[in-house]
Amino acid sequence: MKNTIAAFATTATLALALTAPAASAMEQELNMITGALFNTLSNAGLPTDVIQELSLAEIAEIHLTLNGGDGEGEKMRTIEAILARHQ
Repeated sequence: MKNTIAAFATTATLALALTAPAASAMEQELNMITGALFNTLSNAGLPTDVIQELSLAEIAEIHLTLNGGDGEGEKMRTIEAILARHQ
């Protein structure tokens, strides 16, 4: 029984030690993406005050819109609609 508890504790400790850096790396990546989005929106004259409220899916939608083939006017209307969900 003691060996089982010790093995479980060791496994839990190792799992936490291995996943903590991955979570930190994902948070850093999200911060980098959010920062780039802030710069892009700011340069385009779009509001940036709701960026922290955007979901990852909305950030991806904005990124895809910016890199899509639509005209600039259509891109800006789409992005403004996404941002308006949080205002």
